[in-house]
Amino acid sequence: MGAGKGKSKRAQSTLPAALNSTTVSYNEDAWARFVHEIDWAGTHVYDYYLCQNDIWEHTSEEHEKVATELFADAVDVGALILPPGCTSKEFQFKIEAMGETYGPQKIALLFRNASGFAIEKRLPWDLFRRNMDGPRVNSFLEDLAHAVGEVLLVKSKNQIGLSY
Repeated sequence: MGAGKGKSKRAQSTLPAALNSTTVSYNEDAWARFVHEIDWAGTHVYDYYLCQNDIWEHTSEEHEKVATELFADAVDVGALILPPGCTSKEFQFKIEAMGETYGPQKIALLFRNASGFAIEKRLPWDLFRRNMDGPRVNSFLEDLAHAVGEVLLVKSKNQIGLSY
């Protein structure tokens, strides 16, 4: 065996299984298939999830509903691949309005379990008047995959007692 070979496998095997189950990935092709199969390419995200056309002002609850349903759809169609045992229902979104714009500029991804442990990760939110098959939706879903992975990593470290 050459220098260093096998050492990384030994080091990996000493990590708790919980830390190895925090990877979340985004499959852009799966999202594109979903949007084209439902024939909603070119449709605005808010129009699809709220069934409303050309409404310029939305409540916080409506923004949060769009984010929640977008996340759930992305998981359901295999565009966001969560670790085994993890579901989109474990997360919720909270809008943070910032300044005078047509929509919020930040959204918080929240994870909270029954024992009171909570994690929050903020993401840019700029999907108002954006198409379901557009680059902003793809960027958001990719950022969301990273954010969910980070949240799950902190959660797993908390469960096994590691400091973070």
